[in-house]
Amino acid sequence: MPVIPVTPVQMLSRLLLYYLVLLGGLAMVVSVFPVTLEYLPVGGDEDFSLTSEFNDFVQSGSAGEASVGFPLRAGAILVTYLIGAVLAVLPVTWVYMATRQSIGFKSNLVRALLILPICATSTVLLIKDSLALAFGLAALVAAIRFRVRLSDPLDGIYILASIAVGLAAGMGYVGVGLVTTFFFNIVATLLWQLDYGRNPVEDRELARKRDKGSSKDIGDIL
Repeated sequence: MPVIPVTPVQMLSRLLLYYLVLLGGLAMVVSVFPVTLEYLPVGGDEDFSLTSEFNDFVQSGSAGEASVGFPLRAGAILVTYLIGAVLAVLPVTWVYMATRQSIGFKSNLVRALLILPICATSTVLLIKDSLALAFGLAALVAAIRFRVRLSDPLDGIYILASIAVGLAAGMGYVGVGLVTTFFFNIVATLLWQLDYGRNPVEDRELARKRDKGSSKDIGDIL
């Protein structure tokens, strides 16, 4: 899907419309089906433990008791956690692509921003209060970090925002993730609009690289 250039004003309008539609749709679903409140990850997961319910299922099966499969409630809540994480981080990818449309961006990073919350949500649900698993995760992340190179420090901020959404969803606080991304996106778009922190030296360096690239392309054609 090609990226259509947008202005900061258009992006702000798109963000406000997205959050209004999302909250309005959620309110409509809850009003029609009040039972969905039990499955929405907006107030924490104190009453839900995927690991404990799954262990109960395994133990009942090994004891020869009648098995009805994986608890449907746990599966439904897990799905809402993951969907909520993706919906919360989706506008972050819009802002990232829009604010970097003049200098370019990596398509793989855009996809990573959408996938990271899914991984983080599942990781939080699996780790819970296990200190050993937490240390194992830290070692794994450290190993991956040495394999990933970011050309711009700002890319790391977007990755951090994506991970934060996943952590919030995994803890059952997608509402916190939505509020966080709302302010993150609005502030990032306003900074883009105001061109805050613009550095003339960086502008000249970027222009020089563009001229060098254009000259190289012309040389290849000739």
